[in-house]
Amino acid sequence: MRLADGSLRTMAEARALYPDFDMTRSWDLPLDPPPGAVESLESYLRRVGFSEAQLSYTRRSFANAACESPANLSALTCADEWVDYAAGGSDYRILDGYIRIHEYLAAGLNIQFNTQVTRIDWGVGGVCVQSVDGAVFEGESAVITLPVGVLRHGGIVFNPALPEAKQQALNGLTMGPAMKLIFRFDEPVLPDGVGALYSAACPPMWWSPSFGRES
Repeated sequence: MRLADGSLRTMAEARALYPDFDMTRSWDLPLDPPPGAVESLESYLRRVGFSEAQLSYTRRSFANAACESPANLSALTCADEWVDYAAGGSDYRILDGYIRIHEYLAAGLNIQFNTQVTRIDWGVGGVCVQSVDGAVFEGESAVITLPVGVLRHGGIVFNPALPEAKQQALNGLTMGPAMKLIFRFDEPVLPDGVGALYSAACPPMWWSPSFGRES
């Protein structure tokens, strides 16, 4: 990857030779004082002393990972994720495809395809979900995983209406456009030991999927 001083380094070299850059990957930050409840990630990073070069690295990283600017991300939410990252992690690819995860999670479930929900009645006694063709599904609770745009459009009626706090949270969320391109080459184009190329331009990352390589 290209660093602020113009040098081109591997990720391992960059993290070993540039502590300021390593901090933007390890997120080993002082969480005291903690991020404010409504503070943006960029504001928090400036407050704990991030340099302009570190902020630039962070913007590039989040442009790829979150498709968003740190100025629009919650510092409090990101801090929770940093705690999770402290446990370590690896980068693996499922040889048989991600469909195997879906099949495992779906085993034994009654999944209804092509069923458009139009109304959800909910209360202390449970939930009742109605579809556009009149089908009714009842249960103790419902987990809503619809896209933000669909919920904001009002295509589903909630009875009673969602609490004001949830409405405000929903209206405060936005979804931006993102694009992921996958290329398949006849032969490897990256040198051995190089898993990805990072760029200050767009796209910010060219990644080579691997089988069982540690991140």
